[in-house]
Amino acid sequence: MGEHDCPRCEGAIPTALHKGQYPGALSRTDNETEICSQCGQDEAWEQMAGVLRPREKWESWLAWRAATAVTRDMIGVASLKLLASDD
Repeated sequence: MGEHDCPRCEGAIPTALHKGQYPGALSRTDNETEICSQCGQDEAWEQMAGVLRPREKWESWLAWRAATAVTRDMIGVASLKLLASDD
């Protein structure tokens, strides 16, 4: 993973269109890790729903998405609540 790749979704920071041109969002999990703009928005929604996924679950989330070919657009906040409870 490169300097401008999001550790949460492996996308470009801040966006695919502007990769590396300016900073991305700070993850709400530690207020230090730079993530892409979309993941920043996703974390805001997750936090509002009370299901903010901790960093420890990012890798298993990526593996699940890759195995199932699920995209971010297919998942709503209700689905995130179910996924956040899985180990």
